[in-house]
Amino acid sequence: MKTIMLHKEELAERLARKKKLGQFFTPAPVARFMTRWLLKPKECQNILDPATGEGIFIKSILEISQNVSVDAFDIDEHILSVCEDSIKSLPGRAKVRLNCRDYMTGDWERKYDGVICNPPYMRFQDYDNRDRIIKTVKDNLRIHLSGLTNLYTLFLLKSLGELREGGRMAYIVPSEFLNANYGEHVKEYLLREKSLRYVILFDFNSNPFDDAITTSCILLFDRGARHGSIDFVTIHAIDELDAVSTKIDKGGSCRNHTKVPFSQIEPGLKWRAYYQQMNSHKYHNLIPLTQIGSVSRGIATGANDYFTFNRKKIDAHQIPEEALLPCITKSAHVSGLFFTKEDFAAIIRKNRRAFLLDARRSQNGNVRDYLKLGEEQGVHNKYLTSHRNPWYSQESRPPAPIWVGVFNRKGLRFVRNEAGIRNLTTFHCLYLNMFYKNKANLVFAYLITTMAREVFDDNRREYGDGLEKFEPNDLNNSKVIDLDLIDNKMEERILAILSRLREADGTEKRTTAQHIGELDAIFRKIAAEDP
Repeated sequence: MKTIMLHKEELAERLARKKKLGQFFTPAPVARFMTRWLLKPKECQNILDPATGEGIFIKSILEISQNVSVDAFDIDEHILSVCEDSIKSLPGRAKVRLNCRDYMTGDWERKYDGVICNPPYMRFQDYDNRDRIIKTVKDNLRIHLSGLTNLYTLFLLKSLGELREGGRMAYIVPSEFLNANYGEHVKEYLLREKSLRYVILFDFNSNPFDDAITTSCILLFDRGARHGSIDFVTIHAIDELDAVSTKIDKGGSCRNHTKVPFSQIEPGLKWRAYYQQMNSHKYHNLIPLTQIGSVSRGIATGANDYFTFNRKKIDAHQIPEEALLPCITKSAHVSGLFFTKEDFAAIIRKNRRAFLLDARRSQNGNVRDYLKLGEEQGVHNKYLTSHRNPWYSQESRPPAPIWVGVFNRKGLRFVRNEAGIRNLTTFHCLYLNMFYKNKANLVFAYLITTMAREVFDDNRREYGDGLEKFEPNDLNNSKVIDLDLIDNKMEERILAILSRLREADGTEKRTTAQHIGELDAIFRKIAAEDP
């Protein structure tokens, strides 16, 4: 029994270390594909592996050639020992140098014939040398970086700076940056540098990494050939890589392949437009969502466990009603298309957390005592709370008429907030401007249609295994039907259908689907008409 416990503790420690260091190890078929690209030129003699992990790339390289030298880096001493053991008997091992140090803090002077890498996947904010690296990258590449930049893009940029003229590079990274706002400056640099040749994209529902919820892509660079375009290739399974490699070697076209000239690629666009059909192109009479309103995230407390209350916790601390705001704290608490005051009362009866502390104007002694407890627990020193004055104040975010789901696998989710209560970041908030404020039901009727979801999908973020995410600006940059084309008679018809849908919501799935289908047909007809 003691041995089993030790194994569990060791496994937990290993998983925690992997998460902290952003380690997701490369499958062998992917490593072989990337290595084959790298070693195609005979001139490739020295190779850089900036995040070697267990050494899968080194093994793949030495299987093809024992005459190249490899500089490999990793900050995890334990994983480097695993790498050392795995390659110690391989021919060519003598020309491999394992370096236990942070690749990003090293110099930029040495140049390599080839670079191959699966960089760590972790937020820039979690990186210990964040400020130093930002300055280093700016100084060397003269590039602006968003504070939301992920560490993997920094690895990518530094490696490009160390790739010799005529050299090749292969990187496997999350495809997130291709369609995220923070990736704009990275893409701008890649277009300016003009050595990116292929973007091999794993299909949205496939994922080469068993333990990572993120879509992936392989980036292939060739600094020796001045091509005028980027080839985007989508694959649906890892075993398709051999065929893709053969096609690339022969200079042929692959299945699901799109060649786009550099001159036609814009860094500010989501690059999904270059390798997937954009649904909005199928419809007429669409306008920017920002013409009717805007989307913002829900309230971020910085310490949900401390700031949220259920009835039991309210009674325990004797917090008065004046210091509490009704609030949705978890998306699981909302099941239907419409959220009513009765739904909220049911949440309270189930003793779920449904209230948010708002102590700014309260002079109640019990509230003061609870704030002192928070300081004793260090809540005031957390990242968000430490940047607020006072630390226990909440963001000024009024109730939104429509909520938007953040993560989903079944399509974008909208909820009509009839209860008029606030929400945490579990939902985004859709606020309507003064011209559409009184048309919330009409807007909602459109948003829940299949057509609306198709159009919004143009701006989704893909996290693998069918998981989608929309950030507020992804939605703000989307389009919606022009509601001004709807006359009074048609609006009455739409609202009548919505009313019947509300009655059936959560009880009759077939009837619900029928009503949504009726709404969808109406809006598709409007979108099919020439403007």
